[in-house]
Amino acid sequence: MRKINLWKKVSGGKSKSDFFKTFDERLVIKCISKFEFKMFTEMCVKYFSHNYKHLFHKMPSAMAKIIGAFKIIK
Repeated sequence: MRKINLWKKVSGGKSKSDFFKTFDERLVIKCISKFEFKMFTEMCVKYFSHNYKHLFHKMPSAMAKIIGAFKIIK
């Protein structure tokens, strides 16, 4: 299990969301609102189609890779 730390030096972004990154700096976690999650689920087919072209047809892409979406309950 990777340990995470609040990423305090993040600037930009309209949502003012909290970002976290793993101590080895390989993964970034963004906290999103229900509204942002709903937007993602509505456009995820296009997102994954784009990534399919990037991965399997060697097309260039600057889009961030989403590994998963999780709900964490305290």
